[in-house]
Amino acid sequence: MTLLLAAQLVGCGARSGLALPEGEETETPEDASRDLSERDPRPGPARIECPDPIFVRAREATEPIDLIWVIDSSGSMRDDLERMRDNVTTFWEAMDRSEADFRVVFITPRSEVPRPPTSVFPRYRAVDYHVTSWEPLLALNDLFPYYDDFVRPDAQTHFIAVTDDDSLAMEAVDFITEMEARLGHDFTFHAVASERVRPTITNPDGVCFTSSSAAARVGRRYYELAEMTGGLQLSICQEDWSILYELLTERIAVPIPIPCAFTVDDDVELDPASLRVRHTDGSGDTRLLDLTEGGDCDGFFFVAERRQVQLCDRTCAEINLSRGRIDLQVGCEE
Repeated sequence: MTLLLAAQLVGCGARSGLALPEGEETETPEDASRDLSERDPRPGPARIECPDPIFVRAREATEPIDLIWVIDSSGSMRDDLERMRDNVTTFWEAMDRSEADFRVVFITPRSEVPRPPTSVFPRYRAVDYHVTSWEPLLALNDLFPYYDDFVRPDAQTHFIAVTDDDSLAMEAVDFITEMEARLGHDFTFHAVASERVRPTITNPDGVCFTSSSAAARVGRRYYELAEMTGGLQLSICQEDWSILYELLTERIAVPIPIPCAFTVDDDVELDPASLRVRHTDGSGDTRLLDLTEGGDCDGFFFVAERRQVQLCDRTCAEINLSRGRIDLQVGCEE
């Protein structure tokens, strides 16, 4: 911080060449020196300037998440694709509300891709490919080079297969082995396929059906993959796709706790009295937390020897329940 103790006035004797209005008098050097001698020689109170604020933000609401959709684009999927496109806004809105650090890949023909909002484009990639009814697992593997540079090694990876058929090109165990080798870590697989229903004379294979169509085969291998990786098993025959999107985003964008302590770097000039800790809750409302002495408290306190801002236990618990975030401002407000 800068301490301003005094200011020195320097005069100049240059002529401006402008005429003075009638009746006004110029100040003589004697007048100026007399005025200065009559002023109080004691300096005024020192003025402390606020440094530029430095914001230290809490961790994001979720771990990084990569979602790779593979969508069966065969003719029997026409009504399912229409329902998917009609309700996809629910998916984008739910992901945005989650404040997740996400990226999304869609593997399907461009004409079938559910277009995201403009704000999501940097986090979105479309792989233009016609996925036949039996090959979604094979497509995920064979097309990996087209999205390898987009997915992240430190992210949670979720695959979502949407199909009314079963995988005839690859077994579930083989897919897990090959994809874990490509990614370098495990993943979660979610199936939107046909569950098995009770067979009847008119439905001997026991596939699910809607008022307008029926699935081609039970998605046995997709459901097996979901079970083996802890993913969701969702029905392709669910007519309200907004429910499917909500279930997916609720499962995928899992919040992690906000940390209760924040360490300020050694190279940051810090006055504890200037700390401002702001909480923004899940609905966007903000409030400043009070600086306290620690113990059984509300707000936050400062641990000088560790240069650490510590949220009170009760406050940290309340903030995590609200699914909000914390911004720490190191500086002062003018």
